[in-house]
Amino acid sequence: MHRYIPVLSKSAGYPKICEKVVQHQERKYGATKFGMERFINGFLDFINCDVYVQVWKNQCICLV
Repeated sequence: MHRYIPVLSKSAGYPKICEKVVQHQERKYGATKFGMERFINGFLDFINCDVYVQVWKNQCICLV
């Protein structure tokens, strides 16, 4: 779920989320690890993150 840390932070009430510009370097060795499996895992993390946020919001409402 590391892909969605900004989404989780925003839903937790942190108002300022910024982006840090970094310098990228071209890959010298090996092959890229991006593929269909990584896409599917990201999509499943997205669904999991959405469910987590909805449950968290509902629990906060119940506690009040």
